[in-house]
Amino acid sequence: MTSALSITNLSTIQSLLGDAQDLRAKLIISPDREHGGRLDVTGVLREIGVNDLIIEISGQSANPAWVGHKVICYFKARDHVRKTDIFYNFTSPVLDVAGSSSNSILVLEKPSVLDIGQRRSNIRLDPATGDILNFSLWEEGKMVFRCPKADRAKLRPPIVGGQHFEQGLVIVQDVSAGGLRIRLTAKLLKDISNETLSENRGAAAEGKSESPAAWAKGDRLVIWLVLSEQADSGHQVVWLKGRITYGRKDYLNKDMEIGVEFTHHGKNDPSGKIVWNPVRENDIQELGAWVYQRYLERFRRGIV
Repeated sequence: MTSALSITNLSTIQSLLGDAQDLRAKLIISPDREHGGRLDVTGVLREIGVNDLIIEISGQSANPAWVGHKVICYFKARDHVRKTDIFYNFTSPVLDVAGSSSNSILVLEKPSVLDIGQRRSNIRLDPATGDILNFSLWEEGKMVFRCPKADRAKLRPPIVGGQHFEQGLVIVQDVSAGGLRIRLTAKLLKDISNETLSENRGAAAEGKSESPAAWAKGDRLVIWLVLSEQADSGHQVVWLKGRITYGRKDYLNKDMEIGVEFTHHGKNDPSGKIVWNPVRENDIQELGAWVYQRYLERFRRGIV
């Protein structure tokens, strides 16, 4: 199946594969998980035949069970017109596997179609205005509290909420199927620190959130995103849990940048309660599909 981002000109395909071979570009090979492929493997294109491709996989072994089944191969090449790296992929059946436990040769059928795009789990999107409609953030474990009057759990106000997002005090710098990167402005950090100090003066502050300035690698957060669905002018709500992988402070403007790796994806059950499912292989499929769609829309407009 081809799309608007498919390349079917055989001369162009030959040229791009030739560039990948000459530059010894890394190929990422994703085998079918149902046929002996737990993890992706990497290799380089050694030969381009009339009807096949010879790929050398070093330091890893290819599974003979792959023969007869299709794999997806990803690589990138320089687009000198756009002056950027473009990611390509193709799907081909495995014709043969040979080699030792440490080095393998993979023989693939030569593709007649190349598609533009990298692995969804790898794409990091810098959201444009209107891509993300709302954003909130809590510290995990400090998101709800028991209300004595109502005798039930209630949601605390987020430590970073929609009003901060609307004012540009928190910025989602990039998002992928497996994580995101946010920037908290110096003003937001100061405001939250002042609120935290005020709350900590009373016993009622027990269990309240800390200032983000105190967060460290490994701390866990809960994130709520509202994503724009441009196709039908709708939106998609996403609940996420993640851990901080790094935090950096800009010593010039005092802003703070935080990287978060997603660990759980939340969905509402019929009662309205959030059920959390662990993230497998750093890939939340629904979020990855949204990121990929935005990426393709931009590519069609010639801005990536």
